Amino acid sequence: MTQSTIGILLHKFEEKHITDNFKIKDFIVKTDFNKEFPQELSFQLQNTKCDFINDIPLGIQVKVYFEIKGKMYNNGNEKKWFNTLVCFKIEKVPV
Repeated sequence: MTQSTIGILLHKFEEKHITDNFKIKDFIVKTDFNKEFPQELSFQLQNTKCDFINDIPLGIQVKVYFEIKGKMYNNGNEKKWFNTLVCFKIEKVPV
């Protein structure tokens, strides 16, 4: 399911090479910044999309298009579920 949100780009992390064929780059966007309790959301770019954010400066308002991905981890004793907001498109929002 595709989602989108608008917010301020707060932080960009370094690109991480997980395997020879898989890399990620995380970034943080602050949403609901005009409300009493703004949210700071962590998004992830993957593989060829890691470069999408390179030319966008911090502090700029952006629109992030993303999918919610979920995965179960089982260490033998306990099951845990994790969610990732995977960005497939990001664009500057004119102010």
